[in-house]
Amino acid sequence: MVQATLQRRSGDMQLMSVEMFDDQGYAAPLSIGPDGGKGTLTFFEMTTDNQVSATIEGELLRLADYTSEPKVAEGATPQPTTISFSVTLPPLEE
Repeated sequence: MVQATLQRRSGDMQLMSVEMFDDQGYAAPLSIGPDGGKGTLTFFEMTTDNQVSATIEGELLRLADYTSEPKVAEGATPQPTTISFSVTLPPLEE
């Protein structure tokens, strides 16, 4: 599972975090964000018909103790990553 969190701040959409959960489980995801590697939202577009497209570039780092006190896992090496997605969102409430 890949989870990307974006938030509009000061009028611009910004990357908050990315977590990628694999066979290491929820306690040890790969992460971009405050607890993990560095990353940037390099492309974001949302059309009037709720089509969202985005690209995130950065480096995932393996975390340890994510469910209690997250920290970079011992010996973790940055994994260069590009994540691109397009999705149609349901109509937004006004």
